Amino acid sequence: MLQQTTTRTGRKTSLFITLILILACAGQGLAQSSLGDMVREGGNEWLIDTWKATTDDGDTVTLAYKWELNKNMISVTVKTPEFESKGIIITGDSDTEVKQVGADTLGNTAEGIWTGEYGIAILKQTTTNPYGDKEVTEFTLSKKDSNTMSVAIRNVSNTGWSDSYPSITLEFKRQKKS
Repeated sequence: MLQQTTTRTGRKTSLFITLILILACAGQGLAQSSLGDMVREGGNEWLIDTWKATTDDGDTVTLAYKWELNKNMISVTVKTPEFESKGIIITGDSDTEVKQVGADTLGNTAEGIWTGEYGIAILKQTTTNPYGDKEVTEFTLSKKDSNTMSVAIRNVSNTGWSDSYPSITLEFKRQKKS
């Protein structure tokens, strides 16, 4: 008789713990915003498209942001005559973190965190070359009009401060859909 009581109590406890875990997990899923929601709330939906710029040397730079996986990921492609880079943008470990990871044809890997507000997007990215050397760069993307954006590239010092003036600024034009 004592055995049955212990078993029923054990089952009740197990069911109770399971119910708590299900509710906790469901609550976390409901609280976390999708990447699409975060991009929209930050005023940065305008970025999602294909953009082209020409450098001072006459080289073409193509930058493409594309929604993937039901707006839970953005694929990123950067192409120049010398190299190509591909990456993904996803939500991070917290409800407000947006991160990017990628690699390029030179063997570099990159990881970064996106921030921004008022329609300006900022990526602080650490690039690691095949020898393990790291370089931190900040990319500031700002909308000039519906078909033009400016990308300013700044080096970031070992102390974490960005240069006052960009090392490169490019003006990108939205590409017409074919």
